[in-house]
Amino acid sequence: MVRVCRVIGIYGSLSYYQSRKDDTAVIDGLNELAGQLPSRGFDKYYDIIRLEVKDWGRRRVLRVYLEIKLKLRRKHKRRCRPG
Repeated sequence: MVRVCRVIGIYGSLSYYQSRKDDTAVIDGLNELAGQLPSRGFDKYYDIIRLEVKDWGRRRVLRVYLEIKLKLRRKHKRRCRPG
């Protein structure tokens, strides 16, 4: 294992590292907002979270937002072609 990690160039601890992050509160909050305001995006959800005085960081909320796949596609304006 040590030799393989040395060849690849990574640390051996990466193979058994488990994150201790507990994002259940963030997941519940984002799912609740998505149920109430389904057509809004991340910026609006984050603004509402900040107004509720939650001390979750923007990067944390964005990471969870992308993990639970709430990302909405952007709707672009259609251009009219002169005909």
